[in-house]
Amino acid sequence: MTNSRLMRNVLPVGFVLLILAALPSFSAEAVTSAEQERQQRVLDSLRQFFVIRQCCSSSLGRCLDREIPCEIATRLDAFARWVVTKTDSYSRALQEMERRYLTFCSPDTFPIETGGFPWIGDDQAPARLVVYVSASCGTCKRVVHSLTTEIATGSLRGKARLLVKPFGAGAGDRALIAAARANVFIPFLDSLSSIPGRHDEEMMIRIARNLGLNQNEFRKSLRAPATERDLHASRNEGRKNGVEITPTIFINSRRYRSYKDIQWIVDAVEFEHSSDSPPR
Repeated sequence: MTNSRLMRNVLPVGFVLLILAALPSFSAEAVTSAEQERQQRVLDSLRQFFVIRQCCSSSLGRCLDREIPCEIATRLDAFARWVVTKTDSYSRALQEMERRYLTFCSPDTFPIETGGFPWIGDDQAPARLVVYVSASCGTCKRVVHSLTTEIATGSLRGKARLLVKPFGAGAGDRALIAAARANVFIPFLDSLSSIPGRHDEEMMIRIARNLGLNQNEFRKSLRAPATERDLHASRNEGRKNGVEITPTIFINSRRYRSYKDIQWIVDAVEFEHSSDSPPR
């Protein structure tokens, strides 16, 4: 085929560009607008069909339409507006709403032994938070650090106190038991929180040495049968209380079942102080 015949069978570049320019475009703004419309539809459905039995025995939307909506409704609506941006379907959003509603209203309580571990926060604070953690769990470190900050200087100051119980089976979990015995649980936990990933025994010894502990004594405590026994007791208690993953949070002996973002944990704690909070 000659060059002239080849050229006749190829569309001119300019003509191709004209065709492409005429095609409809799908901008990022259009996608965002469609997603916002989907979120609004899900939110409207939640307000129409999610029933609040505790305070108004009607749909979330009807509760909100009252002259003075109950606090459960206003808190659930705030959560609904957030959760529709985090879920991809009405069914998933509805599931998360049910879990949050249970956090507010479930009467079920669980026995938790708090001896042997120090409380973080004001001893007179009415809300008692217990968190089962694994020392190597990144989310556990984030949640505990955020809660500690809120209790020390944030919106939970004077309202809540925190107790952390090991639920894992690694060197870091044994080290937390040993640190509690040595009265350095909180600084040890702080040091542990800054170390990513899994931990080995030598890493735990270095933390103990940096905290001024005798490393040989701490090593003996790590390996002591009593340490293993106490860790087993903590893990066994967690299992009896339904703990399967970490972190698992309990507020005043009731299980927190919702998202582990700090804003929603704080919201659940503050609900404990409200007049609409059901009797415990």
